[in-house]
Parts: sequence; structure tokens; C-alpha cells
Amino acid sequence: MFDTFMRRAMTTLKVLWLVTVVGGATTIGAMYGWQGHGWDGALGFGLIGFTAGSAFAAWFPDLLLIDLLEHAFVGLFRFFWN
Repeated sequence: MFDTFMRRAMTTLKVLWLVTVVGGATTIGAMYGWQGHGWDGALGFGLIGFTAGSAFAAWFPDLLLIDLLEHAFVGLFRFFWN
């Protein structure tokens, strides 16, 4: 039962990581495009940011946050689970 909980927790964290990276890259691209080029630039650079964020999240699915949580807090989860 603990393994199912950990799998679901890790899946949830991976989805949050994906949404955070893609959303952040899209926002930064849109802001940069808006300041320099208006609506067209916001759409263009937002699309570029979305693509770059998607690629980054796909290549590094468990970078930093998930790796840290997985190794540092497994003992804590087990303590509270039992």
C-alpha cells in the first residue's frame, strides 16, 4: 500500500514539475515578446517558450525538486505511514 502511495505522490510531483516548467517558460517568453514586439511577439515568443519548456521538462523529468523530495522525504513518509 505504501508503494502505491509513493507512486501516486511521485506522479503528482512530476505533473507539477511539468506544469511549472512549461508555464514558466511560456510566461517568460510571452513577457519578453510583449515588451519588445507587442501582441505578435508575445504570441511568437510564448510559443517558443512553450516549446522550450516542454522539451526541457521531457528531457529532465525529475530534475532537482523530485529527486530531492524522493530521497530526502521517503523516510518521513514511511514514518507517518506506519
